[in-house]
Amino acid sequence: LLWDRLGMSVAFAGLLGLAVVGRISPRAGLATTLGLLVAAPAAVLVWAHTGNLLPWAVVQIGGMLVVLALACLPHRHGALTLQLGAVIAWYAAAKAMELADHAVYAATAGWVSGHTLKHLLAAGAALPVLFAMARLHHSRYVAVPLPRRAMQNGGQRGQ
Repeated sequence: LLWDRLGMSVAFAGLLGLAVVGRISPRAGLATTLGLLVAAPAAVLVWAHTGNLLPWAVVQIGGMLVVLALACLPHRHGALTLQLGAVIAWYAAAKAMELADHAVYAATAGWVSGHTLKHLLAAGAALPVLFAMARLHHSRYVAVPLPRRAMQNGGQRGQ
């Protein structure tokens, strides 16, 4: 569970940083990411050494509340368009499976646990990020018409 939460802390930092960049500013996004890259693993280590889960709950629940608040803000012009509603939906489904761990295990006659499904659904939260990055990549390589002079030279630029 320690490694599970440490991995999630890095993912949270990246997600929240991207969300802040897209809605507020790149500087705020960098500060958010760096802050969470320190705070989230620290919260996990506090839990591992003391058993106190409150710092981790603050990072996890607080982070998702910030994502929810950011989802209500408009996208910054020219920023990565990240569909935060989809991220929240994947996260909520993953959380539901985590809470239903034993019930899912019993319902599937021991074939799969809610914890396993939680990981699969949590990975789905990366899909909106990947789609946004793919759209960004595609928009940078959309064909643009070549200048007339280049067209006369066989379509080769720089001649």
